[in-house]
Amino acid sequence: MLRFNDLEDVQVNFDGITYAKGASVLKQLVAYVGKDEFFEGIASYFKKHQFGNTVLNDLLVELEKTSGRDLSSWSKLWLETAGVNTITSAIELDENQIIQKFELHQSAIDEHPTIRPHRLGIGLYSMDEGVQRTEYVELDISEKVTSIDPLVGKKHPGLILVNDEDLAYAKVRLDKASREFAIQKLSDFQDPLARSVIWTSVWDSARDAEIDITEFIELVLNNIQSETESTTLLTLIRQLVTSVTLYLPEGQRELASSKAAARFIEQSGLVEAGSDLQFQLVKGAAMLSTKSEMNWVQGVLDGSIEISGLEIDQDLRWELLAALATHGHTNQAELDAELEKDNTATGQKAHAFARAALPDVKNKEMLWTELVEQDEMSNAILESASRGFTRVANPAILEPFVDRFLDSVEQIWESKSFSIAEYLLLNLYPIEIANQTLREKTAKLIERESIQSKAALRRILIEHLANLDRALSCQQRLES
Repeated sequence: MLRFNDLEDVQVNFDGITYAKGASVLKQLVAYVGKDEFFEGIASYFKKHQFGNTVLNDLLVELEKTSGRDLSSWSKLWLETAGVNTITSAIELDENQIIQKFELHQSAIDEHPTIRPHRLGIGLYSMDEGVQRTEYVELDISEKVTSIDPLVGKKHPGLILVNDEDLAYAKVRLDKASREFAIQKLSDFQDPLARSVIWTSVWDSARDAEIDITEFIELVLNNIQSETESTTLLTLIRQLVTSVTLYLPEGQRELASSKAAARFIEQSGLVEAGSDLQFQLVKGAAMLSTKSEMNWVQGVLDGSIEISGLEIDQDLRWELLAALATHGHTNQAELDAELEKDNTATGQKAHAFARAALPDVKNKEMLWTELVEQDEMSNAILESASRGFTRVANPAILEPFVDRFLDSVEQIWESKSFSIAEYLLLNLYPIEIANQTLREKTAKLIERESIQSKAALRRILIEHLANLDRALSCQQRLES
């Protein structure tokens, strides 16, 4: 059972993970009891308890009746324990690529060691006039090791997708052959849900430093041009930016970012003119751009470079200006002039972001004072400006602010409203530096007695440390 110390604890704990996990667990429950049985049980539940109050067990009783499943242990394991399981494919093949052994290994982290029952699908995909699913198996797993006997003796088709149809809430690890197939052929998959499961699996594996982050980068650059789902595109671009600007060792970042930007620029001229994909690729190219792409960014902004079918709307103009600002290829006066053309609530936030991204030290010093030491900005402007503050081409720009941030954490928490404090503490943390020194200083701050007594603040700092550890692990994997 969740226990909260105060209102701040509630606010910081209910986030995107809470709601996304809730939806995923509900989907898993439907798969576990059966879709028809679920709706029959739900109908009985509503009829029996109409106009009354209920508890969870009232729902489970009806679902048990219609499905024949015992849900008491399922409920305990899924609703009363924390953490996420990892399900890994362990496959042995002979010289003819015939499956000799196929097991699914389920694991959990030490802090939350629960092994859960999962209802999941396994799809076999091969190349035949595009990638086609040739077989599908749906089954239960509940142990640390489950043998998938129905697939033993079959030829490895190219890609074996564990958690096909996305029924289970778990991290999924594809076998090496399947991952390599996806890197080359994901754009040939017709089913957007299958693509999404694969994107997520490779991202999770790379972010957890179980495979090189370069595999995820290659997957995106080879296949993003065929992605049709707008939300997926936006997510992939953000993940790619994180990969090349944080998870790669510092010496590899500029070249990788320039390569990715160049690829997006090339694809923006090849995909459907005026499409959302084209628009997203141009935005992604701006976010990934280095000094080598500044002439392209400026040309798109001023119209000297035309991309067939692309409408340069006001939001995109601000995206391009933010890229120019990050590299010092525009100035305060030009940003102010743009604000005069778009003095709307959205324009003011975009202006604040771009202004904060200007890389000269004087600008950063002035912004720090306005953000941390004064109370004149509105919530919306402060949120945008604080995000722009850490949008940097050279992480060294943030070095003078490492100790100032860490020394200001408690003062920010105690003197600002919850929303303002959260914006500042989330956005100003200089994770872009991502080195061992920052890690040691952050860990030392968390151990401070005054921090230990503030549960919500401590959680924010622990999440920063976890994200930093992820970045360092990814970097170290490539450096070793």
